[in-house]
Amino acid sequence: MTEVGLTKLEQPDFTASVRAGSPSIVVTAEDLIPEVYWVPQAPKLSRQALLTDLKQGAEVSGAQLSNAQPVLMVRTK
Repeated sequence: MTEVGLTKLEQPDFTASVRAGSPSIVVTAEDLIPEVYWVPQAPKLSRQALLTDLKQGAEVSGAQLSNAQPVLMVRTK
């Protein structure tokens, strides 16, 4: 839909629309991410805590938010 410039398609039995998605984490260097984001166990990154802080504007070495991808929504009537 985005390639042809449509953001909304309405038909008698459904509606499809494209909206901005949510950015996701891109870990560029795990070894630079502060210890607070690692869950104590065999080392495992707390991606949810990292994502929350990045969305709130925190700068974290070794990680960044990706560009949001479009999301296709289809609703039936």
